Amino acid sequence: MINLFHILQNGLRWKRYVCILCFLSCSELIASPVCTTLSPVVSCVNVLPNGDVSLTWETPNPVGPTFNSYHIYTSSSASGPFVVVDSIFNAVQTTYTHVGANASGKEVYYFIQSRCGTSDFSDAIDTLRSIETPEWDSVSVNDANKTTISWKVNKYNNVKGYVIYTFNGSAWVITDTVLGKSSTNYTYILSKPDSVAEQYRLAVYDSCGNLSPLSSVYTSINLTASANICNRSAMLSWNEYPSTGANSNGYRVYLSTVGPAGPYSFVDSVGAGELTYEVNNLQPNTTYYFKVVAFDKTSPSITASSNRLTFYSATPLPPSYLYLRQASVDANGAIELLTHVDVNASVSSYKVFRSEAQDSSTFIQIGTILPSVNNPLVFTDTDVSADKNRYIYKVTLVDSCGFDGLTTNIARNMVLSAVSNSETKVNTLIWNNYIEWEAGTESYNIYRGVDGVMEPTPIANLPATGTFRYNYEDDVSDVLNGQGTFSYYIEAVEGGGNVYGFSDISRSNVAIAYQDPIVFIPSAFHPSGDFNKEFKPVTTYVNVNEYLLTIYNRMGIEVFSTNDITQGWDGNCFGNVCGFGVYVYTLSFVSSKGKHIYKAGSLTLIR
Repeated sequence: MINLFHILQNGLRWKRYVCILCFLSCSELIASPVCTTLSPVVSCVNVLPNGDVSLTWETPNPVGPTFNSYHIYTSSSASGPFVVVDSIFNAVQTTYTHVGANASGKEVYYFIQSRCGTSDFSDAIDTLRSIETPEWDSVSVNDANKTTISWKVNKYNNVKGYVIYTFNGSAWVITDTVLGKSSTNYTYILSKPDSVAEQYRLAVYDSCGNLSPLSSVYTSINLTASANICNRSAMLSWNEYPSTGANSNGYRVYLSTVGPAGPYSFVDSVGAGELTYEVNNLQPNTTYYFKVVAFDKTSPSITASSNRLTFYSATPLPPSYLYLRQASVDANGAIELLTHVDVNASVSSYKVFRSEAQDSSTFIQIGTILPSVNNPLVFTDTDVSADKNRYIYKVTLVDSCGFDGLTTNIARNMVLSAVSNSETKVNTLIWNNYIEWEAGTESYNIYRGVDGVMEPTPIANLPATGTFRYNYEDDVSDVLNGQGTFSYYIEAVEGGGNVYGFSDISRSNVAIAYQDPIVFIPSAFHPSGDFNKEFKPVTTYVNVNEYLLTIYNRMGIEVFSTNDITQGWDGNCFGNVCGFGVYVYTLSFVSSKGKHIYKAGSLTLIR
């Protein structure tokens, strides 16, 4: 068969062919020269990084004696038109670089002819093209959450295999190689599409080791979900999948309650570009499995699935316990609550309630505690009169959906009062019992302070009897030093056997008892004698900060004055010895109760 394409395309051997076509005599054909050299066989068409093309061929064997040159033709289309790139006059040359081919990302076709003499060409043996960029089919995730990439068979006849690339976050790296022109898919067993949207590219290579340009980027669909446990829904989110065609129709959502492999039920579909979907009416405390499938409405067989997402439709996790450990009065007179909570529970807040009705009939919310990983939670109620009123407290959990949940036991502070008896030098303490520990109250420690300095150890311990009211009488007749201010607080001690392992205490308010001053003023003193050498009042329970003693002679002239309660008059007047006689004193001071007291009288100086 005469190659009319080459005749018309290249104007080759036109005399002989025209002769035949026009039914001329064959004498002219017989007389024409015959090309004795076959055309080379093009073996490789290699696209260089800059877009130039390197050709490799096999020379004819043998090269005919009439060889003149090789002529290289190229076209961007298999059907032409082909144009001459260059002529090579070296019969043994086997390579040539087509500079300016611009073959990056597109196909370029080549064939080579041999010329004998000046006009006779042999037929080209084959036409080869540069390797085309691989064409994707899909990137999809299977039931085992492994990525399978699929592509279409490359049209280049010399393809020997496919190279798979993955993106490692900074560069494209070769993951694996698949042999065989007809191979169309690959499952990457080290893939983790359930953790991240993975990116892939493809290239093909031929028998000459030529590598095609990399394909476009295809990304797996990574499906995630956020729960709204309060309305039993799951908000599904995924990344955009590369369009499977101009008519891409979007995504289909499926669910299963059986397992990652399904079977799956169709839920709904969304349009292209829609990357979220809320699944409602889920059953509580149920495990669901979701997948999203990208589809093309014109090619139903072309789909790409996301990872299989496991989703648990949970309810707010209730607490295993909630326990009010204590209600204790702090040093500032506020009431501090300690609440032992289950930090693993689903909690939005804790409500703090207080009642001033002793039958616990009326509670009002006084505050909110936010959840914390710290335990116990602390709440301080400053809007109290802890020295006068008993308050009952409880704490209620609010779950993550905003509903009230578990409520603690109740706790009530102790109110302590102290009453002094200056005649008997006894301070009587009265307080209510502490409630309500899980293990009950074991005993009450009584602490005392003198003039604001609290003793480190209790002065007494009373066993708890279960009664509502307790009292204790503190005899302070042997405590003669100080200004007469006695401070007390009660410490309730929890009994043993608390189920949570606690052994807590709760303090009452501080109550103060004031003893009246005791003052003895001598009527005479003898500076040169063996006893009573100075005049000094003997005081007990007097405020040392507001004390003033003054001595006057018979003329009303001040001869001595001091505000130091430890200092007395030695009988000297203005640096000289005062004479025998009667003098007048005045004494002013403040009692422990803050009462100003004034005393005056006469004294005799003996010489």
